[in-house]
Amino acid sequence: MSTERDKEITDFKSRLPLIFSTPTDVPIEAFQNQCIRPILKFQHELIISYFKHHFESHLVRLKELSSIQKRSLIRVLIQKNPIFKQFMVGVVVAFFSAEELHFYLVNIKDINKRIHQMVTQRITDTLC
Repeated sequence: MSTERDKEITDFKSRLPLIFSTPTDVPIEAFQNQCIRPILKFQHELIISYFKHHFESHLVRLKELSSIQKRSLIRVLIQKNPIFKQFMVGVVVAFFSAEELHFYLVNIKDINKRIHQMVTQRITDTLC
C-alpha cells in the first residue's frame, strides 16, 4: 500500500547519499546500510544537539571531561536511559516508509540494537 507520505519519504531519501551493500549482506545489514545510515547522517546535528542539551540540563560540563570520561557517559546514557534510547530510535523511524517500517517491526530488536550502536559511535566520534 503506497501512500502520499511514502512517496514523499522515498523522494526525500533519494536525495540522501547511499551506502552500497554487497550481495553477501544479510537483509538486516543491507537495511542498515541503505536505510539507517543515510538517515543518521542526515539527523547527525539533531542527535548531537539533543545529546549536549541532555548533559547541560544535568549540569555536566562536557568540555571539562576527558575523552575516556565522555565515552563512559555516552555509553551509560544510551544503555541506561530509556527515554534517550527511544528518542534516538524515533529520530530514525520517523523517516521510514511503510515498507521499511514493516521490515523494522519484524526485526525490531536487532535493528534497535544496531541503531543504538551506530548512535553511540556517531556521538563518540564527534565529541571525544
